[in-house]
Amino acid sequence: MGEQLSSHVADLVEDQPLDGVETVAGAAAELFKALADPLRLQLVGLARQAPDAELCFCDLIEAFPQPQSTLSHHLSVLVKAGVMSRERRGTWSWYRLEPDLVDQINDALSLDGMLHQLLRLEHADNPKLISRDGDLLSRCEPPESAEDDTERA
Repeated sequence: MGEQLSSHVADLVEDQPLDGVETVAGAAAELFKALADPLRLQLVGLARQAPDAELCFCDLIEAFPQPQSTLSHHLSVLVKAGVMSRERRGTWSWYRLEPDLVDQINDALSLDGMLHQLLRLEHADNPKLISRDGDLLSRCEPPESAEDDTERA
């Protein structure tokens, strides 16, 4: 999968690499922003454990001591972010966890993921940021003493 992803990343950033990095980083940030709430994390966790990874609003309203509008808001945030989908069945809404959610999270955090591949392409010529052999060439080192700071200024 890594080689396939690498060629896709190279195609994506051929003309405008910075735009590719910003686009992928922005998508990952929106995903994490949607998950950055204790109630929403609980909803995702429950959905992962539920049969067919879906939950009925009728069960959720009984399980959480929140006003219906608050629960609806949190579910709406998850749907808009692509974490869950919503399907109306009769008078109730059912929320299904998107099957590729875990893959999206793993890709955003993985060193083999699209974001990190784009960063390596964008900053390939800077050995202080991107190492080819695992060791950085240099790091900003703290001054040896306070006197050294005044000498540099």
